[in-house]
Amino acid sequence: MMMMMMMIIIIIIIIIIIIIIITPTTAAAAAVVVVVVVVIIIIIIIIIIIIIIIIIINIIVIVIIIIIIIIIIITTIIILIIIIIIIIIIIIIIIIIITTTTTTIIILIIITSIISSSNSNISIIATTTNTIIIISSITIIREAVDVIASILLDWMTLSMWKRAYA
Repeated sequence: MMMMMMMIIIIIIIIIIIIIIITPTTAAAAAVVVVVVVVIIIIIIIIIIIIIIIIIINIIVIVIIIIIIIIIIITTIIILIIIIIIIIIIIIIIIIIITTTTTTIIILIIITSIISSSNSNISIIATTTNTIIIISSITIIREAVDVIASILLDWMTLSMWKRAYA
């Protein structure tokens, strides 16, 4: 910017010198110099105005880009929250299904053991061992679900703490 201004001043001085040399009378030379200087000043003002307009346009474009980036970040955060909520709902539904199916399985096993107990003592032993095996497997499944749920909750709270103190 400074170099450009220096160049313009040098050009103005050269033009003034040329006008003074070419024109015969000093009055005419002075008038021409005044006109030339005024025209050059007007051109410089126009150039400065154009530069200011370009800078303002650039600032507006940068602000618009920043706003777009902020909108994109907010939408991605909202989408992530929705996905996490959906995952939590699915896990809760799975846990409910597992717990309800275990109770129905236990009821069915008790009913079958009552029915088969009328047949023979061996079937009673078999059904009780079956019920013990199934109940233990159900408790194992429940424990696994509890572990998975606690891991997910720990992970979510940890990530929330990380975000809070990041």
